[in-house]
Amino acid sequence: GLTAESKTYDANTTASLTGTAAINALGNDKVSLDGTATGAFADKKVGEDKAVTVTVTGLTLTGDDAGNYTLVAPNGLTASISKANLDVTGLTAESKTYDANTTASLTGAATVNALGNDNVSLDGTATGAFADKKVGKDKAVTVTGLTLTGDDAGNYTLVAPNGLTASISKANLDVTGLTAESKTYDANTTASLTGTAAINALGNDNVSLDGTATGAFADKKVGKDKAVTVTGLTLTGDDAGNYTLVAPNGLTASISKANLDVTGLTAESKTYDANTTASLTGTAAINALGND
Repeated sequence: GLTAESKTYDANTTASLTGTAAINALGNDKVSLDGTATGAFADKKVGEDKAVTVTVTGLTLTGDDAGNYTLVAPNGLTASISKANLDVTGLTAESKTYDANTTASLTGAATVNALGNDNVSLDGTATGAFADKKVGKDKAVTVTGLTLTGDDAGNYTLVAPNGLTASISKANLDVTGLTAESKTYDANTTASLTGTAAINALGNDNVSLDGTATGAFADKKVGKDKAVTVTGLTLTGDDAGNYTLVAPNGLTASISKANLDVTGLTAESKTYDANTTASLTGTAAINALGND
């Protein structure tokens, strides 16, 4: 009437029994069972169809005819002990700036907490990885590289940390190859650029520039080594979303003064008068640029 139940490894030899212990005495003998049946495996180790013994000392015979019998424990009871999960704790994944690979840095010390006095420890080096290299927030990080060692390691299944996350933020991608040209004042902020705009993406990333680079001074005024900003460029390509485009930094050029001609005057001829004075007619005028 008894059956042994399989269990997950718990570092002891206890075996749970189900059913009701029963005996079948001879004839009309008055014999019954008293007590509680207790089951035990021969050892605590994981195994399939392990023998289970029922402790006879937990059961006794009672009744008028009990003295005529020797109580025999059930024979052939078996059950299995399956491996227990052993979680790795103590690790944290670090966020990073996009670097074109899936590597995730881990901090902390990997630990396990085995049952009872089991001799189990970790071996190897924990390695973290994102599922892909793309920029993203709170991305899942998997941990590999660890194994269990020790006398009782075979009773456990190592479970990598669950729920580790970290973020990958965009990397800066600098525009190079451009030079700003100095100019004569022309009443606008336009700055001419020379050279070819270029970028240097990480690894084998598919990223290129789109658009036309346009340069501009902060204002139209004459000045030496004035800062020039560059706009008009965007990133394109499969991996463009992993980058922030950074316009050239430190570009400068100068704006020199423009000549402004006086017009509208005519010099009059004269009879010699022993001096250099020349009479002028008309109205002096200038034509400044734009709305100056």
